Amino acid sequence: MSGNRVAKEPVFLPLSWRAVFASLGLLLLIEGCAVNPVTGSNELTFVSEAEEIQIGRKNYLPAQQSQGGQYRVDQDLTAYVSAVGWQLARVSDRPNLPYEFVILNSSVPNAWAMPGGKIVINRGLLLELDNEAELAAVIAHEIVHAAARHGAKGIERGLLLQAGVAGIGIAVPNSSVVGLLSNTGAQLINQQYGRGQELESDYYGMLYMSRAGYDTSAAISLQEKFVKLSKGRKQSWLEGMFASHPPSEERVQANRERTKQFPIGGKIGRDEYQRATSRIRKSKEAYKSYDKGQEALKEKRFSAASKFANRAIAIEPDEALFSALKGDILAAQNKNRAALDQYKKAIQQNSHFFAFYLQQGTAQYALGLQQQARGSLEKSNSLLPTPPAHYFLGELDLKEGKRDSAVKHYRAASVSKSEMGSKAAKQLARLELPDEPGRYIASRAGWDSAGRVIVQFQNRSQVKVQVTSVLVQLTRNGRVLGEETLPLNIVLSAGKTGRLVTGLEVKQGESERLVSRVVAAKVL
Repeated sequence: MSGNRVAKEPVFLPLSWRAVFASLGLLLLIEGCAVNPVTGSNELTFVSEAEEIQIGRKNYLPAQQSQGGQYRVDQDLTAYVSAVGWQLARVSDRPNLPYEFVILNSSVPNAWAMPGGKIVINRGLLLELDNEAELAAVIAHEIVHAAARHGAKGIERGLLLQAGVAGIGIAVPNSSVVGLLSNTGAQLINQQYGRGQELESDYYGMLYMSRAGYDTSAAISLQEKFVKLSKGRKQSWLEGMFASHPPSEERVQANRERTKQFPIGGKIGRDEYQRATSRIRKSKEAYKSYDKGQEALKEKRFSAASKFANRAIAIEPDEALFSALKGDILAAQNKNRAALDQYKKAIQQNSHFFAFYLQQGTAQYALGLQQQARGSLEKSNSLLPTPPAHYFLGELDLKEGKRDSAVKHYRAASVSKSEMGSKAAKQLARLELPDEPGRYIASRAGWDSAGRVIVQFQNRSQVKVQVTSVLVQLTRNGRVLGEETLPLNIVLSAGKTGRLVTGLEVKQGESERLVSRVVAAKVL
């Protein structure tokens, strides 16, 4: 049961959806008017509850993987956080959502929620809290984001903007919203909530705290702590909570006023919280050493990186990240066989994180252990598809003569702006350009100021190419009047343009135009 409602605050800066829809000419998108399950206000919506839940399920695990994976060293702590979460979820306005509460293995202090009640709190944030009531304040706030459809509203705004910019009408009620989205996970966890949504989540979060028997004054001390840290501009906080949950004195004052509406007292739970978090507090220095080791590795200070890794392991021997760091240090020095021992140990300690399989597969590939590498890379991609895994799988496919499969892997990797993405784009061009030169080399024909026929080329690939043939056509109103295929020998570096005076003599009529298409080219 949700419990009895208290009087609703009259306004939280609601977005005027009707004005937005009218301005975009998109009223036909709307499924209908619905009542927000938390605020009780009427709002226009076209992301259904079933789609909310599907979006959350689809993106929850990949988003966890991309931010460090689940913290698995202390399962009792995970169970404790989940128990606090469920106490609050049961008294929320949407108690039947499929809630999940996990701890991410990240030192960045952060928490976030996805549609459908998929909630995360980082190990780094737990270290900053003092008691169970403060933990409840964080989790209740995130529950409101899910229950009040804040993530879903962000998706709806994004779809409306896409439709408005494209000038198209999307019949959302008859199609899958989930299928219209791209990069949803990253968008959902990185979106910055508006002032109204933060105030709304603070207020109803305190309501849920009160229903669950917590002292709502913890929401005040929590926001005071956040404001103090924001003034100090700590980088980790700027990257974490403050990126999506900006603190303010306004929120602190609003919480002070609101707590007067709730019963005095309630559970603080400092002793319980301190006991539950004792292990991560004892291992805090281990993770600091790990972070320093990562920095030293980036700077190729291998000896220093090894010392930091060993120091971390001495404090917390069960953490897989520390074993993997030792593997990374060895792999960076081309000691891949020794690195494999460390990656194997990391996987034994935590078999649920993509990076360990990716690192293991990369080392196996370097050693020529192709089948083992394939198994590790495919396992990595099953947890979180990445450009490096796709690139090396493409390389393995190419060696085995599986061209079509290699092309798929290279194409998946090539969308990344990373080094591996660039390598994949080059391999893709080498495979596809001979058969599809027009995909990589653009051309445009016309007349120069002297009336001569010219063709301009642009190499859109990341490899050096030689254009050996181009088709030039004279057209009128889309109808081909004549054409000629010209043999060429034009070399273009990656991303470069070229120009050719063809020697053709074609008079320009009023409604006539020239078009061209590269029909033959090769990679140099």
